[in-house]
Amino acid sequence: MTALQGLKLDAVGLSGGAQAFAARLLAREGAALCLDHDGEQRSARLALGCTYQPEPGDLVLAVPAGADIWVTALLARESGAPLRMAAPGGLTLETDGDLTVTAPRARVKIGELLHIGGKLVAELARLDLVAGLASTIAQQVTLHAGSYLRQVDSLEQVKAGSIIQQAETSLELRAENAFLSADNLVRMDAEQVHIG
Repeated sequence: MTALQGLKLDAVGLSGGAQAFAARLLAREGAALCLDHDGEQRSARLALGCTYQPEPGDLVLAVPAGADIWVTALLARESGAPLRMAAPGGLTLETDGDLTVTAPRARVKIGELLHIGGKLVAELARLDLVAGLASTIAQQVTLHAGSYLRQVDSLEQVKAGSIIQQAETSLELRAENAFLSADNLVRMDAEQVHIG
């Protein structure tokens, strides 16, 4: 039998009226909590507005309401463990101003992400992208880079209405076998043309 199962839910009355009090969280099973208040164990429930999730050992603020005691806030944590926020049922952040998130390091785990906006700007010292499949659809894609290196292990295929490649110094194509075919015309224009 756990500490939570050994508590009676009807034993929540407090002397002196329904006043908020500080208590130490002893155990937790989901939204069911076991509190230590002046050496007495009391059962409590986690209020929906308590966004920071308390863990055993935390000092919390409890408020009696009818036959229940609700934990409404996390007051202190001695363990130094990171804070955790939870919003059962979903969460919407909305502001008519700027939203700023600052951290030395961040981890985001999302099953599916949908971004709808007018503009996305990212300034990065380095970008590493690993994906099983990457698909991009755009009216126009512009890339400017000091150097552009690309390696394709299997097949690279380009389908376009027209292709223009321009090199300021030299253009080199190497292959074990090379085939060049055209339906109408193949033209080579240079001061010198060496074949063979």
